[in-house]
Amino acid sequence: MGQTSSSTSSPPPAPPSSTSPSSPALPEYGNPNYGLTKKLASGITFPEAIAKVTDALKVNGFGILTEIDLCATMQKKLNVDIGRPYTILGACNPKLALRALQNTPAVGLFLPCNVAVLEDPDGRMVVSIVSPEEMFSIAAKDETVNVASADTSNGGSSGGVDSLAKEVEEIMKKVIGSL
Repeated sequence: MGQTSSSTSSPPPAPPSSTSPSSPALPEYGNPNYGLTKKLASGITFPEAIAKVTDALKVNGFGILTEIDLCATMQKKLNVDIGRPYTILGACNPKLALRALQNTPAVGLFLPCNVAVLEDPDGRMVVSIVSPEEMFSIAAKDETVNVASADTSNGGSSGGVDSLAKEVEEIMKKVIGSL
């Protein structure tokens, strides 16, 4: 007859809490080659950074469709405090989005344009916009996508994803440059 051992095993570990030393500390954001990134001047608060980037996008024809508070999401879903403010804005220019979708509906996988706004460990705010050219280079690998520039004599409402990506990239460079 087999014996059962007494229940001396320890209880399962509790999920990490916001005060747990195992909470992930985010490293410095850096300068990813797939983003247009700028570290803002010292003294700009997180709400000010959100307002500045939102205004700069608006001036350039983009609105905010989504706003994801990563701190609140990680706290709610994982009970983890990531340690500093981090929001992802979903920016969209409806006219440009329509042009992209008319070219190839699968481009919707890349919409809206993600804009990360976060506080770096040094307390300065970082704004990083996904590079449209890098993002659309993925679409260029799909042989069903119209990559090459096409006739734009109708006011620029046609053209391949390559020309559209370049156009949006230039706009986003203006946005980053204005911050």
